[in-house]
Amino acid sequence: MPDVKKRQKTEAAAGDASSSTGTGSSRTGRAAAPQVSTADIHLPGEETDEVPVYDTCDEIRKKINAHLKTPGLTAAQFCRDIYAQLRAPTVKCFQSKQLNDFRNKRGPNAGCASKVFYAAYVFFEKKRIAEGKPKSQHRLKMETTWPQGFDLENDGRGCVTVFDNEMPTVDQYGQLHIERIGPLHRL
Repeated sequence: MPDVKKRQKTEAAAGDASSSTGTGSSRTGRAAAPQVSTADIHLPGEETDEVPVYDTCDEIRKKINAHLKTPGLTAAQFCRDIYAQLRAPTVKCFQSKQLNDFRNKRGPNAGCASKVFYAAYVFFEKKRIAEGKPKSQHRLKMETTWPQGFDLENDGRGCVTVFDNEMPTVDQYGQLHIERIGPLHRL
């Protein structure tokens, strides 16, 4: 019997033995991820899916990527976990493609209109509260920059009209700034 087949057979036997003893390992042999209960935590505006968001899309992508490295956690399970945060869902469920589309975007407000962004923010905010962690410096700065919460409708793909001596830029907090780059040219 080849070594690969032999190893797979012994891992399967070990997995069956551990599942019958209740150790909680997954089918892949990795330990199951410890779950933090977020069911008891309520955020203001959660009942109508209007929780003010105080993270940028880039920050949520960092948190998603770190969270998906948890042993035993799949992207499909994470999609189910964040979908459970919605109280008035407008979609049937989240697909892995929606998660990957959001993860592949770049920019502080790229993907802000996605329900994946909103649901992931609520999930990570509840997780932060459940673990008793303090607010990050980025979060505190976002609260002062966006007192009503991050803009969930304008993802920066719209038009901006500027003079020829101005250049629009978006900072790390998702705010649009018009910078002057030289004197105004007259025709």
